[in-house]
Amino acid sequence: MFATLLLGCGGNPICDAVERQMAQFPKSTLQDLYKSFFQDRFGPGHIIADEASAMRYLQYELATMDNPVGPLLEPTGYCGRYTRVSLRVIKDSLVSVDRFFDVFMRSARMADTVDVAEWTEEWHEIEREIRACGLDSLPGYAHDCHVIDSLLAEGYYVMHHSRRYGEAYRPHYRIIRTELLEELGL
Repeated sequence: MFATLLLGCGGNPICDAVERQMAQFPKSTLQDLYKSFFQDRFGPGHIIADEASAMRYLQYELATMDNPVGPLLEPTGYCGRYTRVSLRVIKDSLVSVDRFFDVFMRSARMADTVDVAEWTEEWHEIEREIRACGLDSLPGYAHDCHVIDSLLAEGYYVMHHSRRYGEAYRPHYRIIRTELLEELGL
C-alpha cells in the first residue's frame, strides 16, 4: 500500500517534504513532521465535531491570534493533497471568513477516513525515510518516536505541534484540499 502511495507522488517525495519543512521551519521536531504527513493523508475531517462549533472556534482564533510566522500557503506531507492556509488570509482581508470557512468545510468532507493500522504502517515507512534523510538527530527524536508509536498502538493518531514549534512559529491555519485553493483566489 505504502509503495503505491509513494509511487503516486513521484521521485523521493518524503525527503523532499522533510527538507522543505526543515528549511521553512527549522525548529520542527519529529512530532511536527508527523503532523504534516498525517494532515496530508487525512486532511481536517478528524477535527470537526460540527460546523457550528468549527465556525465558533475559527472566529475565536481569529480574534485572539497573535502574528503567526510563516508562509500564507504551505503544502503538507509528501503528496500535497492538502495545504495549510494561514488565517492571515482572513485577517489581511484576502479572503472573507465565510468563503474561507465554506472551502474548509468542503475540504473536511473530502477527507479520507482514518484507518489506524494502515496509517501506522505508512507512518513507519515515512519515519524510516526521515531517518534515512539523517534527521534522527532532531531534538527529542527518540522520545517523539516513542510517543507516536504509543499513541498509534492505543488506536489514536492526532498530535498537536510540538511546544518548540508552537513557540517559534505561533501557527494559525486551516487545512484546505489543495485542489480547492483556487476557489480562495490565493
